[in-house]
Parts: sequence; C-alpha cells; structure tokens
Amino acid sequence: MPATLEVVLTRVGTDAADDPLIGQFLGFLAQDLADHPGRLRAVDADLPRRIQSLVGAVAVDLDAPLTADDE
Repeated sequence: MPATLEVVLTRVGTDAADDPLIGQFLGFLAQDLADHPGRLRAVDADLPRRIQSLVGAVAVDLDAPLTADDE
C-alpha cells in the first residue's frame, strides 16, 4: 500500500487565517487546481528515497545565525 503524503504550510507564531500572504497563496493553489486539475500528479514512492540520497548527509544547525549571503 502506498504511503500517504501530506504537505502542511504554517507560519510560526501567526494564525494562518490572519496572514494575508498565506491566504493569497492558498487561494492561488486552490484556483490553479480548479482551473487545471490535470496538472496534479501523485508523488511516486521513490521520490523520498531520491531526496534522502541527495541531502541525507547534510548537517543543518537550525539555531545558527544566517550569513549575509543567506539573508
């Protein structure tokens, strides 16, 4: 049985209903799906494995400050 994938977009510390950018983005996605349902594609089961093979060994310190190039 294929695994189920769910994508959730949130902004920390902000109610998504109060964030106009999140609302606009979700509205855009909803309209695009309604206008072009044929563009929607299932993620194949191999995609998570391919992603892991590319970035699995990358260490990320989420608490480290960004450099000037990263901002």
